[in-house]
Amino acid sequence: MINACEQLYPGYRFFYYNNFKVLKGIIFNGKQADEYILDLEEIAKNEQQEIIFKAKIWSRNSNGKLNYHYSIDEIHLLPHNTPSPIYEQLNMTEDKIIPITGNDFYQENSSIFPLFHGESFKGITKVLNISPEKITIECIWNEIDRKQQGQFPVQWVNPYSIDLSTHPLWVWLQHYHQEVCLPAEIKKHEQFAATPCNKPFYVSCEVRNKSNNSVSADFIIHDNQGKIYSRLLGGKGIIIPTQSLKS
Repeated sequence: MINACEQLYPGYRFFYYNNFKVLKGIIFNGKQADEYILDLEEIAKNEQQEIIFKAKIWSRNSNGKLNYHYSIDEIHLLPHNTPSPIYEQLNMTEDKIIPITGNDFYQENSSIFPLFHGESFKGITKVLNISPEKITIECIWNEIDRKQQGQFPVQWVNPYSIDLSTHPLWVWLQHYHQEVCLPAEIKKHEQFAATPCNKPFYVSCEVRNKSNNSVSADFIIHDNQGKIYSRLLGGKGIIIPTQSLKS
């Protein structure tokens, strides 16, 4: 959705969006639709040279019924970058509470951290520190070639590293509650700089709320000095039974 907006206005870059929602999602189980339609509507231009879109992805099933999969209320583009802020709550202390590293987080059938992501989305290298309110992790997203990226190549926004940046919430949820979740929405996503490939970056995940059915958190993606690459604010996950991931 973001990349399509940028392609309509060469020279403009994504700055932030409001209210991304997973509606029905897309399940790659061999029964998915023949095609998925992206609807973009330009809803505003303002004096700050900002261009604003809203977006929705939908399809039709075999009976002709419409299914809505994802939506964003406002995607904001600018013709220039916005300076990166500094993350004031930076904590790079290593507490050794979770000693495992790298691919051990993604071991199939692991009862410790059941992260099910494939090779293109793996990237947690270690947990620096964890508490009931927050988790800080180190990540490396190893760049994949354009053939692997397929129809949707990495541009200003890297969807692989953005997905990877939400994994610490899974680790936190499993560590403290032995539960897993699937993403449901993000209230706001801001990007100030590109997340680096093939070298470490850091995610500080601040947990905002935990109930029986859901968990919400803010994700701050930054370097080791606290320079912020991007922020995912108001991220919400729906807690599900672990066995549902295998069905």
